[in-house]
Amino acid sequence: MQFNDLKSVLDTDNENGLTFLSPNWRISQFPIIGGDQWISEEQFHEVFSVIGEYQTDEKVFIFETFERVYKATGVTKRLNSELNLNWASFKHFQQSTDILCFYLVPENLSWVFYGNRECCLFAKSY
Repeated sequence: MQFNDLKSVLDTDNENGLTFLSPNWRISQFPIIGGDQWISEEQFHEVFSVIGEYQTDEKVFIFETFERVYKATGVTKRLNSELNLNWASFKHFQQSTDILCFYLVPENLSWVFYGNRECCLFAKSY
């Protein structure tokens, strides 16, 4: 999966949260707990227990919302990652990433988790 795939459901030019192209999305907001985590283990289970990918430990994709431009080289890069959707993998991602704001999505784009240092949003298509 590539970042541009998100453009089929999201306005990716708007980096301030989630702006969907269709009104068929329900969004929930979660507070940031502080420290080196976006969400706690309890919040993780609350959010992701409602989706099938969580039960099957399925691969999900993470994309930083913006492209970085490295001054020394002029190279433009969008940080990204992938993991199997479980608490241990997500906790490791939270504690080890340089990503600041991100979209976390499954390959079928049936839901989107957005995180920045101020809030987390979860949206599911209905």
